[in-house]
Amino acid sequence: MLVKFDIDPANVDPNGIGAALPVTTADPNGIAAALPTGTVWTIAGDAEYITASVNSGKSQHIIVTTGADETTPQSTMTLVGTDRDDAAITENLTLPSSSTVVSTKQFKTVDGISVDVATTGVTDVGWIITSWNSAETALWVATTSGDGHAHRMIVTTTGDEPAGADPLLTLTGTDADGRVQTETVTLPNATTVETAKYWLTCTEGSTGANAVAGVFDIGWVDEVASPTIRLGWKKGLPTLYDIDVTGTINVGVEFTLDDLEDDVVFTDQNAYDWTLSESGLAAEVADILTNVTQNYVAARVVVVSYTDTAEVQVRVVQGDQTGWLTFVSNVPGARLLVDGETFEQSDNLPVLAPATISMPWGEYTISAHKEGYATTAPLLPLVSVTVAETSMVKFTLESRETVVSVGNLPIDFTMENVYGDSIRLSDLTGHVVLLNFWYVDCQPCVEEFPHVDAVFREFAAEGFWVIAVNDRDNAASMMELADGLGLTFPLLRDIGGAFTRFHYRVYTSFLSSMSASRNI
Repeated sequence: MLVKFDIDPANVDPNGIGAALPVTTADPNGIAAALPTGTVWTIAGDAEYITASVNSGKSQHIIVTTGADETTPQSTMTLVGTDRDDAAITENLTLPSSSTVVSTKQFKTVDGISVDVATTGVTDVGWIITSWNSAETALWVATTSGDGHAHRMIVTTTGDEPAGADPLLTLTGTDADGRVQTETVTLPNATTVETAKYWLTCTEGSTGANAVAGVFDIGWVDEVASPTIRLGWKKGLPTLYDIDVTGTINVGVEFTLDDLEDDVVFTDQNAYDWTLSESGLAAEVADILTNVTQNYVAARVVVVSYTDTAEVQVRVVQGDQTGWLTFVSNVPGARLLVDGETFEQSDNLPVLAPATISMPWGEYTISAHKEGYATTAPLLPLVSVTVAETSMVKFTLESRETVVSVGNLPIDFTMENVYGDSIRLSDLTGHVVLLNFWYVDCQPCVEEFPHVDAVFREFAAEGFWVIAVNDRDNAASMMELADGLGLTFPLLRDIGGAFTRFHYRVYTSFLSSMSASRNI
């Protein structure tokens, strides 16, 4: 595996996301002003009920102000309206005397106002604008840093934030792996605070009901984290880390033993228990080659600081000794696939007689491949290559008419969709089926999906199906994309990539600027 950072300090900007964002902007009587004595008020029946809508067109906290002549300070006001998703919500507020109270819920509209005991004073109802995002606020100028990496963020407040108020700022965006994450920081007075998490994007911020005054900036700092690097493809083996530094840079490698597939407990990258227990991989400033014996599940590269034109490459190799694998097939011209990729020494194997290949020691999933043939035995065996002995695998290949080409039947498979339901391709016999191979970061795939879905919706009743197969992403990220695009055709997970890579010979490639590739 290879992780590479090309880093430019020009992309570090303390107000690169939002500049001079107001901590709160209030209109205390924007919904209703000086409500008269009574218990129920409506837009249609009371001139004092000005509007049901928050002026920003999005959900905000509601503020209620009572006058000094309020004689029932413990009366309860009920607000009825809708939230940001247009769902009905209600909230009860205990009215103070000659003071204010703020709702805990955020309302997009307030459609009804009532109290349980008739008031004799006057009451104002308005809103406090405490959230901003890139789509609705001109001061929110960007959602990503210029280099496309996941950075920590910095929040800077001005001196007009009252001491002791401690309003909370909640940020929403994505982590280094592209998963949705949130983080809440306490806004200080006339100083800065950094996030604990690393952010690939930041799209929204909210200060909540305890916001008081002041303005703040949001931007990027020079601390960067890579996507999560999975280390399970050669289980139980030492891992060699080769760090190549160019320019001035401070870099480290963090590790975790957590279950990467548990999306419930580990909602984002920062939720993993990262540790820096390997002394040779913390705060490195020069080239280093070191071996890690602990069998970690995953790692990530963290850059602490750097200067202009700095670059770092981290090469991860599991197994630094050589073992032997003997490979033989019953037909000539077959090639060996190791973990889904053609092994370079297998291009001209003298098959029908055993051929012995040197390989780094470890565990591999292997297969034989030849155009027009299918491997019937063994199917994707897990083979251990050790120094002590030679492993041998004998493949049986049979000619097939199901080669993927015009006029031939597709290779059958059974896969689960993102909801865990099984779908078998052969069950769709008699239908017209469009078989699509894709992954979340494939921009052309994402761009064509709305058009594909439109065709699917139009002709589904006539027996047309679209099956979209993904061998790379987890169910959560696939569902997020599908929900965002409103897709209706099934998305299937080819876990391990057996059918995508071995049978259909589709090899997706990384298109992002920070990519990972396996080196054997």
